[in-house]
Amino acid sequence: MNKQFKKILIMFVMVLTIMGIGAIENGIIANATTDGAVVGIENLNNTSENSGKIGDKISNPEKGWKRYDDINKKIVYSENGWNDSTFFTDGKFGKTTKVCMNPNNETTIKFEFKGSKLRTYGAGYSTMYSHNVISIDGIKYNMANWSDISNNVIGCSFEIRDLQYKDHIVTIEYGGSERIYLDSVDIDEDGCLIDSNNISLTLDKSSLSLKEGSSDKLIATTTLSAVDVTWSSSDENIATVDENGKVTGVKEGTCTVTAQIKGTDFKATCEVTVTKEDIVEPEEPSIENGSLYIEMIDGNIKRADKSQIEKFKKWFISRDLDETESPIFKITNAKGNSEYLVHDKVVGFEIRE
Repeated sequence: MNKQFKKILIMFVMVLTIMGIGAIENGIIANATTDGAVVGIENLNNTSENSGKIGDKISNPEKGWKRYDDINKKIVYSENGWNDSTFFTDGKFGKTTKVCMNPNNETTIKFEFKGSKLRTYGAGYSTMYSHNVISIDGIKYNMANWSDISNNVIGCSFEIRDLQYKDHIVTIEYGGSERIYLDSVDIDEDGCLIDSNNISLTLDKSSLSLKEGSSDKLIATTTLSAVDVTWSSSDENIATVDENGKVTGVKEGTCTVTAQIKGTDFKATCEVTVTKEDIVEPEEPSIENGSLYIEMIDGNIKRADKSQIEKFKKWFISRDLDETESPIFKITNAKGNSEYLVHDKVVGFEIRE
């Protein structure tokens, strides 16, 4: 009986342990997810609504938010200058905080996420009155000054809540600050980070041939949903492209049209060749045997039925010799309609047998 009771007790403890799997940081529990994040179950100070703001120490995500640690593989850091610091303990999430002590214009943090809101966290420094810049889908925002966060405390360095729910592209970059910190990021609890290795942009054509003045449309396809694609031409004197990918030939030559996911380095190109517009020669009247072709002074050619050949010849010659002859001759044209020709307007005629 005692052995059976022990087995039941052990199983009960195991169930409680499994149910409690998650992240326990600074006394607050957050539920773990399968993609390495934790979902918040309490608001800061146990308020009914989210109450955390920029500068606050928010040790765990609030309700409606999901948190990813700075070491998540979907967060990509520029090549040099980064350290995994264990110095900051107050408010930190996970074991380390990413720090770049001497950032420059090449120093970046990049990640993509699906969601409508974002928070970032970094370390406070009381005498550092400077900030970094965060770019979301190509739109730049200033992050908090590091002095806005308590000294050596991990706090909220940026927040935005009114994005469209879709895929977003984020870059944190040097903005003149002495350092760049990142301890963690929060997004929507039903959102996710996106692996940048799976992002692609393709065009439906790798090359395009146009006549001067003609147009065709390129279609861009990306693995990200609802992102903005920008278009450009390497030489607008040869071909232009509008915001929808419509390419128009301007003059003879070759140029490159580029589609790019806004705010990223993801690009696709199409080589455009423009040739001269075809010159259409005016059509000559069709030749039919036994027809009378009369050339007028304005260059028009009149065609009459062969039954009128002899009458026309007689009239044309007689009028040349005798001005008392009628100056007008009526013919039946190729469409069966009557036309009146004035002798002075006739240059010559041809009989095609």
